[in-house]
Amino acid sequence: MLSFALKLVWFVLCIIGTVISWVVLVAFGSLLGSRWVPMSFCIALTVLEGMFCLGMIWRMDPFRMPRSFCVAQAILIHVSTYVLTGLSMAFCIATNFHILRPKTWANLEQCVFPLFPLRTNTRARSLRWRRVYIIPVIVYPATISVVQITLNLHFNAIQPTDEMHCDASVAVGASCHYIHPSLPLRGPSLPVCRAQAAFSALRH
Repeated sequence: MLSFALKLVWFVLCIIGTVISWVVLVAFGSLLGSRWVPMSFCIALTVLEGMFCLGMIWRMDPFRMPRSFCVAQAILIHVSTYVLTGLSMAFCIATNFHILRPKTWANLEQCVFPLFPLRTNTRARSLRWRRVYIIPVIVYPATISVVQITLNLHFNAIQPTDEMHCDASVAVGASCHYIHPSLPLRGPSLPVCRAQAAFSALRH
């Protein structure tokens, strides 16, 4: 069990990091002239860190947390992590197309004159909402979240452990291993593993 002093330091750093993220990303969105990605990122990050920090009410001891809060904490951390992953993918897509298709995606005036921007009404177009963002921003987090939540609740996998927050900690099947939600790109392997185990059980 981690000491309460270390948990308190972690709690303070999470709050400071969240506030700084808001300041930086809001300014970044204003600079780009497109705020939907930075604001969505800030909201998802606030949900993730907020649910984590609320655990301080019970001294960040999952065994002291009420069952309802434990489940809600795990689910919201998972969902917000997948949303952050999708938004990061959108950033990558925008960056790549900004370079590969500068005439249609980039604001050339800001690229050519970065130190002396022209006073026009044009805005950076790379992060303007496009249909290509539907998959990483909406489809991916929604699909993975539904699968994760369904299997976690079905198998009652969210149980308190010797950690600072509740999470899916009960594996189904000998070949299944716990995947921490801070690794969102690996997160889908947990529900897939459980689905395989459930399918094997049905066959037998």
